[in-house]
Amino acid sequence: MSIAGDELGSTLSSVTIECCTDYHGNPAVRFSCGGWKSARIIIYAEMAEQFAFFGISSNLITYLTGPLEESTAVAAANVNAWSGTLSFLPLFWGFIADSYLGRFRTIFIASFLYILV
Repeated sequence: MSIAGDELGSTLSSVTIECCTDYHGNPAVRFSCGGWKSARIIIYAEMAEQFAFFGISSNLITYLTGPLEESTAVAAANVNAWSGTLSFLPLFWGFIADSYLGRFRTIFIASFLYILV
């Protein structure tokens, strides 16, 4: 059984993603690229980030007022500055990633830092 050129083209176009390639430069196959398989590391990294953020922020006032002996007002100002800095950093690093690093290098560096820290 042979497949005509038009049939092969329509079959290939329904399986591949238009204008997308994998990291080897081959056409991206819809069933094996992206999706939930690729999203697992991002979901786990975000989950770890949220655990770390809320774990640190809930104990930071206690640590600043206890062992560091800061007043409550100064400790609250420091926690607000820390929270504001953490809220601003994604915008800054997003600009760096889009302008200079590219998506794959950015994902690699961020994943490496999550694993390292």
